[in-house]
Amino acid sequence: MFGLDDEALAQVTLKSARRMLEKRLGLEEGAMDERKAELKEFVEEVFMEVQEKHAREELKKKKQEEKRESEEREKKEREEQRKRAMKEVMEEAKQSKEKEVME
Repeated sequence: MFGLDDEALAQVTLKSARRMLEKRLGLEEGAMDERKAELKEFVEEVFMEVQEKHAREELKKKKQEEKRESEEREKKEREEQRKRAMKEVMEEAKQSKEKEVME
């Protein structure tokens, strides 16, 4: 809204929004006061859109983080499986070698 970032937008009051609009339209201060209700509805819609946008972004971030954590767990599990398999192979080789020496 009016080129404001989300933080600045959060500080906007209905009155300041009317003043910004008046300035942008080249109107005198107070010219939009008679359309307060109409502008209030518009500003509320914009605020709702911003809130919905933030909610979607947070949900997306959460899903990405969950995916990353899941991938890390899977990678760790595969590494552990690989280590166990290598240990088993090494143990079998050791036992096989000991059998050969005993015979």
